[in-house]
Amino acid sequence: MRTRLAVVALSLTATSFVAFAPAAHADPPSARCLVQAPAQQAFCYFYNSGQNGAVRGWDTTDFAGYANIDNAPGDTAYFVLGSGAGSGLPVKNHAASATYQRPGQCSGYVRSYYNSSWAGAYDQIQACSGRNLQATRNQNASFLKFN
Repeated sequence: MRTRLAVVALSLTATSFVAFAPAAHADPPSARCLVQAPAQQAFCYFYNSGQNGAVRGWDTTDFAGYANIDNAPGDTAYFVLGSGAGSGLPVKNHAASATYQRPGQCSGYVRSYYNSSWAGAYDQIQACSGRNLQATRNQNASFLKFN
């Protein structure tokens, strides 16, 4: 009887341990963006809100700070990281959120513009943060960095 109770107790303990083991978490958006670029500072568009889904990033460390997003064949302006929603789609007019990462230098911002050549409505993304796009959600054609 004692052996049977010990086995049941051991079994319950093992089950409890497994049931409460922490779940694996995906890398935070900032890490995904810096890996994508790969850079010390980077700007990234995400296919989904909340910096989720596929991601496309630009290294802004030694970058002039602007880009028109072109969906021409052979261009690199496609969502490339992540096997989730949006992977392989063009970035232009498909982004729902963005992040601007400058670890240790949280000044400056990037503007995501509705039109090419930095015109029209825009969303402003502060350094060291990310946000859902509102004015340029699924209507993003260019971006400009301000430091």
